[in-house]
Amino acid sequence: MTTETMMMVDNPSEEWPDIVFFDLETAVLDSRARDQTTSSPIVEFGAVVVCRRTLNLRAAYSTLVRPACPDLISCLAGRSNGITPMAVESAPPFSKIAGTVHELLHERIWAGHNILNFDCGHIKKAFEEIGESPPEAKGYIDTLQLWKERFANRTGDMKLGTIASYFGLGKPNHRSLEDAMTNLEVFKHCAALLWLELNPPANLLPNCTLSDRFLDLNEVLINSIRASGSHFSYPGPKMILMHKDMALKLFCPGLRVRYGLKPTLTDDGRLSLTFVIDASPALYRVLDKCDRVACEVFQKSGSFSDWKDIVTTSNRNPSPVARLRMPIRANGVGGPMVVTKIQKIGPCGTVIQEPVFTNSESDIAELTNLLKADSSVDAYVTLDPYDYMESAGVRIVAEKLRIRGE
Repeated sequence: MTTETMMMVDNPSEEWPDIVFFDLETAVLDSRARDQTTSSPIVEFGAVVVCRRTLNLRAAYSTLVRPACPDLISCLAGRSNGITPMAVESAPPFSKIAGTVHELLHERIWAGHNILNFDCGHIKKAFEEIGESPPEAKGYIDTLQLWKERFANRTGDMKLGTIASYFGLGKPNHRSLEDAMTNLEVFKHCAALLWLELNPPANLLPNCTLSDRFLDLNEVLINSIRASGSHFSYPGPKMILMHKDMALKLFCPGLRVRYGLKPTLTDDGRLSLTFVIDASPALYRVLDKCDRVACEVFQKSGSFSDWKDIVTTSNRNPSPVARLRMPIRANGVGGPMVVTKIQKIGPCGTVIQEPVFTNSESDIAELTNLLKADSSVDAYVTLDPYDYMESAGVRIVAEKLRIRGE
C-alpha cells in the first residue's frame, strides 16, 4: 500500500516566501490524553505549498506516519476517516519523513485551521523526539482565528467542515491532504468575502437604479424608504436602502459638527476617520426610518451581532447625533487615499480649493483642523448596512463634504 505521495509543480520565488497549508491527523483525540502522551501521536501529514503572490499550487505532499508508541496505533481502531492500524503499521516512522517535512515547512508562511493551538506544537514535538531542529515559520495564517475575528456570527461552530459547507465546498473527510486543500479554498473564499465587503462593486447592487443624484432631505418621502436584498454581507444580494426605485443618497446642507474628526485604528489595524454631527429633525426622521427598515431585515437574518443605532443620544447631550465615516482606500499608486471628496467653500459659497488627502500624518492633521467642533459642512452621504466583527448597523458614508471657511 502506498503511504506517501509527492507532487512538485514549479520552483518557488526567492523574493516572497511561499505559503504552506498543512494538516495533521493524530491518534489521540482527547486533549488530556494528548497532553500526557510523551510520544508524538502524528499518524498522517499532508501539505500543499502555494505561491504567496498568486496562490497557485507549487507542491503537494501526504504520507501516513507510524507512531513510535504501539498503544497509539491501537487507538486508531474504529476511526471513520479510513486510517487503520494495519495501514499505519506499514507506514514510515516520522524520522524517515522528517527531512521532507522540514523542507516543506522551513522559512515559509504556515497556514492551517487551528494550527497555532494544535499542529505547530505537534510538529515541534515530533522533531524534538528524534533529536532534530524543528523547521521555523516566516509567519502564520490560522483560519480558525481569522474566522473567529471576522465571521464568527455566521456559522453555528467554527470547525473547518462547517465553514467549508458555508461556502458550498462540502465537508472534508478528515484526511490531512484533503483538509489542507479544503483549508486553502476556505482561505480564498474568506479573502474574497473580505474584499467584497470592504469594496462592494456597484454592479452587484440588487433591484435598484443607480443614480448620481443626492436627494435633499425635504424631497424624501419617509414611507418610500425600503430595503432591497436580504443580506448584510456577501455572498448573496447585499441589502441596499432605497427610496422608491433608487438607492438612497442624501444631501444634508448646513450640518453642525458636534465632535470633530477623530482618527482611530480599528481592531484589525486600519485607519478610521469619523466625526459626529447634530441630527436636525428632518435628518433624524430619515435616518430613524432607515435604521428601523434595516434592523427589521437584520433581525430575520439570524445574526448574533450587536445592533448599533444610527442615531444616538446621551444623558449629557439629549439632542440626537450621528456619526459620519470617511472611507480610505488604496489607489495602487501613492498609497491609501481619503475617498471622500473635500471642497473648501469661501464666504460667497464658491469652491476655493479641492484638496486631496492621503493617510499621512500631515494630511490627517490638516483634515482634522478643517473638521473641528462647531464647524459647518454640507454633506453628500450614502447609507451602508453592515454586519462585521460582531457589530451590525447602518454606516453613514460621506461621499463629498463642502466645508465652509471661518
